[in-house]
Amino acid sequence: VAQLPWRKRTAKSDVPFGISQDYEWIFVFAKSCQFIAATKGKERRYYETDDFPDRPWRTHDLTKQTTAAERPNSFFTMVDPKTGKKYPANPNATWRVTKDTFQDYYNKGKIVFPDDYDFLNISNPVMRYFKDDDMKKAGEDFGKVAVSSRLPENVGTLADAVAEYLAIFSRTLPENIGMTKEGTKEITDLFGSKIFTFPKPSQLIKFLVSISSKS
Repeated sequence: VAQLPWRKRTAKSDVPFGISQDYEWIFVFAKSCQFIAATKGKERRYYETDDFPDRPWRTHDLTKQTTAAERPNSFFTMVDPKTGKKYPANPNATWRVTKDTFQDYYNKGKIVFPDDYDFLNISNPVMRYFKDDDMKKAGEDFGKVAVSSRLPENVGTLADAVAEYLAIFSRTLPENIGMTKEGTKEITDLFGSKIFTFPKPSQLIKFLVSISSKS
Protein backbone atom coordinates (compact mmCIF):
# COMPACT_ATOMS: atom_id res chain seq x y z
CA VAL A 1 0.00 0.00 0.00
CA ALA A 2 2.70 2.48 1.02
CA GLN A 3 6.06 3.07 2.64
CA LEU A 4 6.19 5.53 5.54
CA PRO A 5 9.44 7.24 6.59
CA TRP A 6 9.96 7.14 10.37
CA ARG A 7 12.67 9.31 11.89
CA LYS A 8 14.49 7.04 14.31
CA ARG A 9 17.13 9.49 15.58
CA THR A 10 18.61 12.96 15.29
CA ALA A 11 21.53 13.46 12.92
CA LYS A 12 24.85 11.81 13.81
CA SER A 13 28.14 13.53 13.12
CA ASP A 14 30.42 10.49 12.81
CA VAL A 15 29.07 9.23 9.49
CA PRO A 16 30.68 8.78 6.05
CA PHE A 17 30.43 11.79 3.75
CA GLY A 18 28.53 13.77 6.39
CA ILE A 19 25.18 12.14 5.52
CA SER A 20 23.33 10.65 8.47
CA GLN A 21 20.85 7.84 7.85
CA ASP A 22 18.17 9.03 10.26
CA TYR A 23 15.12 7.26 8.84
CA GLU A 24 13.69 3.77 8.66
CA TRP A 25 10.88 2.71 6.37
CA ILE A 26 7.59 1.28 7.61
CA PHE A 27 5.98 -1.00 5.02
CA VAL A 28 2.18 -0.82 4.97
CA PHE A 29 0.07 -3.77 3.79
CA ALA A 30 -3.72 -4.11 3.56
CA LYS A 31 -6.06 -7.07 3.01
CA SER A 32 -8.50 -4.95 1.01
CA CYS A 33 -7.90 -2.42 -1.76
CA GLN A 34 -10.56 -0.26 -0.07
CA PHE A 35 -8.60 0.08 3.15
CA ILE A 36 -8.25 3.67 4.35
CA ALA A 37 -5.70 4.59 7.00
CA ALA A 38 -6.85 7.77 8.66
CA THR A 39 -6.64 9.77 11.84
CA LYS A 40 -9.26 11.91 13.50
CA GLY A 41 -9.53 15.18 11.61
CA LYS A 42 -10.64 18.63 12.67
CA GLU A 43 -14.28 19.01 13.58
CA ARG A 44 -16.25 20.24 10.61
CA ARG A 45 -17.94 23.58 10.68
CA TYR A 46 -21.63 23.53 9.90
CA TYR A 47 -23.69 26.64 9.24
CA GLU A 48 -27.30 27.21 10.24
CA THR A 49 -29.32 29.51 7.97
CA ASP A 50 -32.97 30.51 7.69
CA ASP A 51 -33.33 29.14 4.17
CA PHE A 52 -32.60 25.62 5.43
CA PRO A 53 -34.17 25.42 8.91
CA ASP A 54 -33.01 22.49 11.01
CA ARG A 55 -30.55 21.44 8.30
CA PRO A 56 -27.02 22.54 9.20
CA TRP A 57 -24.68 22.49 6.23
CA ARG A 58 -21.05 22.83 5.25
CA THR A 59 -19.22 23.80 2.10
CA HIS A 60 -16.82 21.82 -0.04
CA ASP A 61 -14.76 22.46 -3.15
CA LEU A 62 -16.89 22.21 -6.29
CA THR A 63 -13.96 21.39 -8.57
CA LYS A 64 -12.20 18.11 -9.33
CA GLN A 65 -8.64 17.45 -10.40
CA THR A 66 -9.71 16.53 -13.92
CA THR A 67 -9.00 18.45 -17.10
CA ALA A 68 -11.44 19.66 -19.72
CA ALA A 69 -10.20 16.92 -22.03
CA GLU A 70 -10.81 14.24 -19.40
CA ARG A 71 -14.22 15.51 -18.35
CA PRO A 72 -15.68 17.66 -21.17
CA ASN A 73 -19.25 17.54 -19.78
CA SER A 74 -18.06 19.33 -16.64
CA PHE A 75 -16.18 22.03 -18.49
CA PHE A 76 -18.76 24.80 -18.79
CA THR A 77 -19.47 28.30 -17.52
CA MET A 78 -21.64 28.18 -14.41
CA VAL A 79 -24.17 31.01 -14.14
CA ASP A 80 -25.71 32.16 -10.86
CA PRO A 81 -29.49 32.04 -11.48
CA LYS A 82 -30.06 34.89 -9.01
CA THR A 83 -27.47 37.40 -10.20
CA GLY A 84 -26.57 36.22 -13.69
CA LYS A 85 -22.87 36.29 -12.79
CA LYS A 86 -20.75 33.87 -14.75
CA TYR A 87 -18.11 31.52 -13.38
CA PRO A 88 -16.01 29.83 -16.09
CA ALA A 89 -14.63 26.38 -15.40
CA ASN A 90 -10.92 25.88 -14.89
CA PRO A 91 -9.55 23.81 -17.80
CA ASN A 92 -7.28 21.98 -15.34
CA ALA A 93 -9.89 21.48 -12.60
CA THR A 94 -13.42 21.04 -13.92
CA TRP A 95 -16.66 21.18 -11.95
CA ARG A 96 -17.88 18.18 -9.95
CA VAL A 97 -21.25 18.49 -11.67
CA THR A 98 -21.97 18.39 -15.40
CA LYS A 99 -23.81 20.95 -17.47
CA ASP A 100 -26.81 18.60 -17.55
CA THR A 101 -26.90 17.93 -13.80
CA PHE A 102 -26.18 21.47 -12.61
CA GLN A 103 -29.82 22.55 -12.40
CA ASP A 104 -30.81 19.49 -10.39
CA TYR A 105 -28.02 20.08 -7.89
CA TYR A 106 -28.94 23.76 -7.65
CA ASN A 107 -32.65 23.04 -7.13
CA LYS A 108 -31.75 20.72 -4.24
CA GLY A 109 -29.71 23.48 -2.62
CA LYS A 110 -26.43 21.70 -3.14
CA ILE A 111 -24.63 24.54 -4.91
CA VAL A 112 -23.74 27.82 -3.19
CA PHE A 113 -22.71 30.96 -5.07
CA PRO A 114 -20.50 33.75 -3.68
CA ASP A 115 -23.43 36.20 -3.42
CA ASP A 116 -25.71 33.81 -1.53
CA TYR A 117 -24.34 34.53 1.94
CA ASP A 118 -22.44 37.54 3.24
CA PHE A 119 -20.59 35.50 5.87
CA LEU A 120 -18.96 33.20 3.31
CA ASN A 121 -15.67 34.48 1.99
CA ILE A 122 -15.68 32.69 -1.37
CA SER A 123 -14.98 33.84 -4.91
CA ASN A 124 -16.29 30.78 -6.75
CA PRO A 125 -19.28 28.46 -6.36
CA VAL A 126 -18.94 25.68 -3.80
CA MET A 127 -20.75 22.45 -3.05
CA ARG A 128 -23.11 22.28 -0.07
CA TYR A 129 -23.30 19.14 2.06
CA PHE A 130 -25.97 18.79 4.71
CA LYS A 131 -25.17 17.42 8.14
CA ASP A 132 -27.96 14.85 8.02
CA ASP A 133 -26.55 13.48 4.76
CA ASP A 134 -23.07 13.33 6.30
CA MET A 135 -24.49 11.41 9.25
CA LYS A 136 -26.18 8.89 6.97
CA LYS A 137 -23.00 8.33 4.97
CA ALA A 138 -20.66 8.08 7.94
CA GLY A 139 -23.00 6.02 10.11
CA GLU A 140 -21.42 5.14 13.44
CA ASP A 141 -18.24 6.90 12.36
CA PHE A 142 -19.88 10.34 12.17
CA GLY A 143 -17.88 12.87 14.14
CA LYS A 144 -14.65 10.99 13.65
CA VAL A 145 -12.59 9.71 10.76
CA ALA A 146 -13.47 6.16 9.81
CA VAL A 147 -10.61 3.72 10.22
CA SER A 148 -11.75 0.52 8.59
CA SER A 149 -10.94 -2.13 6.03
CA ARG A 150 -14.20 -1.36 4.26
CA LEU A 151 -16.14 1.75 3.34
CA PRO A 152 -19.51 2.54 4.91
CA GLU A 153 -22.49 1.76 2.71
CA ASN A 154 -23.85 4.22 0.16
CA VAL A 155 -20.78 6.46 0.01
CA GLY A 156 -20.20 5.88 -3.69
CA THR A 157 -16.65 5.37 -4.84
CA LEU A 158 -13.53 5.46 -2.69
CA ALA A 159 -12.67 8.85 -4.22
CA ASP A 160 -16.11 10.19 -3.26
CA ALA A 161 -15.67 9.08 0.33
CA VAL A 162 -12.23 10.63 0.55
CA ALA A 163 -13.42 13.90 -0.95
CA GLU A 164 -16.54 14.20 1.16
CA TYR A 165 -15.76 13.21 4.70
CA LEU A 166 -12.47 11.44 5.30
CA ALA A 167 -9.34 13.13 6.58
CA ILE A 168 -6.75 10.99 4.90
CA PHE A 169 -3.55 10.14 6.69
CA SER A 170 -0.39 11.73 5.30
CA ARG A 171 2.80 9.80 4.57
CA THR A 172 4.52 12.25 6.92
CA LEU A 173 4.41 10.82 10.44
CA PRO A 174 3.76 13.12 13.41
CA GLU A 175 6.78 14.38 15.31
CA ASN A 176 5.52 13.22 18.71
CA ILE A 177 5.67 9.48 18.07
CA GLY A 178 9.17 9.10 19.43
CA MET A 179 12.53 7.81 18.21
CA THR A 180 14.73 4.82 19.00
CA LYS A 181 16.06 6.51 22.15
CA GLU A 182 12.53 6.63 23.60
CA GLY A 183 12.08 2.95 22.78
CA THR A 184 15.40 2.12 24.43
CA LYS A 185 14.41 4.00 27.59
CA GLU A 186 11.07 2.17 27.75
CA ILE A 187 12.74 -1.24 27.36
CA THR A 188 15.34 -0.38 30.01
CA ASP A 189 12.66 0.81 32.44
CA LEU A 190 10.71 -2.41 31.89
CA PHE A 191 13.50 -5.00 32.00
CA GLY A 192 16.36 -3.19 33.70
CA SER A 193 18.62 -3.33 30.67
CA LYS A 194 18.71 -2.91 26.90
CA ILE A 195 17.80 -6.50 26.04
CA PHE A 196 17.65 -5.90 22.27
CA THR A 197 18.77 -3.24 19.86
CA PHE A 198 16.76 -0.58 18.06
CA PRO A 199 13.46 -0.95 19.97
CA LYS A 200 10.50 0.94 18.58
CA PRO A 201 8.81 3.42 20.95
CA SER A 202 5.33 2.54 22.20
CA GLN A 203 3.97 5.85 20.84
CA LEU A 204 4.86 4.73 17.32
CA ILE A 205 3.06 1.40 17.82
CA LYS A 206 0.01 3.16 19.28
CA PHE A 207 -0.12 5.51 16.32
CA LEU A 208 0.09 2.72 13.76
CA VAL A 209 -2.68 0.83 15.56
CA SER A 210 -4.85 3.96 15.70
CA ILE A 211 -4.78 4.47 11.93
CA SER A 212 -5.49 0.84 11.13
CA SER A 213 -8.28 -0.17 13.51
CA LYS A 214 -11.45 1.19 15.08
CA SER A 215 -10.56 0.32 18.65
